Amino acid sequence: MKKKAIRKQLLFLFVPLLGCVAIASTVISFYLVQNFSEQYFDWDLVNSADSVVGRMRAQGEKVVIDLPASAQAILKKDDSDKFYFSVIDESRGVISGDKNLPPPAAHLEEDKPQISTGTIAGETVRIVELKVPVPSEASSEFRKSVIVQVAETMNSRREFQKKMLLSVAVPQLIAMILGLSAVWYGVVKILNPLKDLQGQLAKRSQADLSPLAAESAPEEVYPLVKAINSLFERSSEELKAQQRFVASAAHQLRTPLAGLKTYSSIGSEMTEPGELKHVVYE
Repeated sequence: MKKKAIRKQLLFLFVPLLGCVAIASTVISFYLVQNFSEQYFDWDLVNSADSVVGRMRAQGEKVVIDLPASAQAILKKDDSDKFYFSVIDESRGVISGDKNLPPPAAHLEEDKPQISTGTIAGETVRIVELKVPVPSEASSEFRKSVIVQVAETMNSRREFQKKMLLSVAVPQLIAMILGLSAVWYGVVKILNPLKDLQGQLAKRSQADLSPLAAESAPEEVYPLVKAINSLFERSSEELKAQQRFVASAAHQLRTPLAGLKTYSSIGSEMTEPGELKHVVYE
């Protein structure tokens, strides 16, 4: 039967466990990074919508938007993404901005931005829709409401997510390598006392039944060392008993053998059978 090494069993236990922890940590980190980046970029997009709202005024029945090229350049500050905006009057349609944005959602609540994902010219965009009342220049009362749409492609946020995930994944990979190294070192360190016991036994002669040194043995191994020492003690006692028996038997056999040896020497010196018979019977 093939023996199972303790080292392999421990490694097969800890390595998959560390791998599962690393995978779970990566998945959780990905979720957190994605959620954080989406919230951050959506918040920035809502601020852009507020910037457009800040440039609007109502003049009679019309809504005027003071958004010069310099202001639009500020909104389109990121060269890696395309920025779109439009201002929609529910009665007149698009009154300013881009006309290729998706139709706004129905039943928008005032001053509550609604964020969604859509497509413009085949590219995925993030869209913020905000219904706001427009103040009149002649009166402090609100005259009418318009819908402001701002949209942006998602290249920057995807790049940001990749960098964030990379900044999280690299330390996790290093931590996993260090963890595996620590597990390997720990397993070797734990099994060293067993190797020391093996060395003590390998160096012994057959007649050496002295107790094993148990000072460095771990608590879990100490009962085994104690049992081996007890076995050595019993074996030593049995060996001593056998030696005493052999010595006694040898002593008991030595006297008859000495007599037989004497008789055989006497017999060899006698030449007449009668003399040998006389000696034997006498």
